[in-house]
Amino acid sequence: SYPVLPLDISVENIFANIENYVVGVITQGDAASVLPNGLWIGSLTYIENYRAYWVKLDLGDIYATQEYCITGYPIPETLEYNLSTGANLISYLGQNNEYIINALGIYNSQFSSIIGAASAANNNSTLGWVGSLTNLNKGKGYWIIVNDNFTFQWATE
Repeated sequence: SYPVLPLDISVENIFANIENYVVGVITQGDAASVLPNGLWIGSLTYIENYRAYWVKLDLGDIYATQEYCITGYPIPETLEYNLSTGANLISYLGQNNEYIINALGIYNSQFSSIIGAASAANNNSTLGWVGSLTNLNKGKGYWIIVNDNFTFQWATE
């Protein structure tokens, strides 16, 4: 997820610094790929502050990583998310390294699971949040599973 975004939120601009490595970008319901000539194709044309993204890179080594920096305007922590029953891939804009129960605040009971990269947690009615995912971090995206449609904000205090 992106806690800051520039004015130009096109996929071409967001990934310009790593365009030689990007193969594609996926989010909930949309995706884009870049052709060898640099042309982007697909239904994903803009990066949005409430969404999270999977970026596929070709670095030649399966264990390699590539960092890149985006300069922009901070996304307000009070951003509202319109969640749909079931799975939603969203950004996290709350406090960094926040316990799940604190990050969800008054909405805790409406969440059944949260899945991050290589970790997950389930909301057990007796035990609370259980699993390998315990804290949420800014700049990360999460698949969240909710029980109903509702409008949500991350707790920021």
